[in-house]
Amino acid sequence: VSQSRYKVCFIFVESNHDWYHKNKTDIEWRKRRLFKSLENRAKNNNIPFDLDYSDIVWPSHCPVFNVPLEYDCLENAKDNSASFDKVVPKLGYVKGNVRIISHRANWLKQDSTIEQLENIIRYMKEHQSEYFLPK
Repeated sequence: VSQSRYKVCFIFVESNHDWYHKNKTDIEWRKRRLFKSLENRAKNNNIPFDLDYSDIVWPSHCPVFNVPLEYDCLENAKDNSASFDKVVPKLGYVKGNVRIISHRANWLKQDSTIEQLENIIRYMKEHQSEYFLPK
């Protein structure tokens, strides 16, 4: 690699870095970035995908926990980061099967069945005194 090619590459990377930092506060740009990431992930994992950006409803709050959603965490998701939920996982990312919920809600849901989640709730209710012991 010649010295001049290295400098051109460095300038290109630096310019993309500046562009990223300038645009990362734009919520629309962040949503489009999340959508493109989803599209790439589906393609790389052979998950059905037939969505257009306009198919997605982008709520301000998680419909499960009613916490404000953040649309800026691709690598280090936080509990309230927006996450694409496949309502019926085996169908993939197809029209009518995708909702935005918090990362926490999606992580808890994962591949659990309703019966499994109900069992967890029942167990917690039966043993709630053990969970909330006085200090």
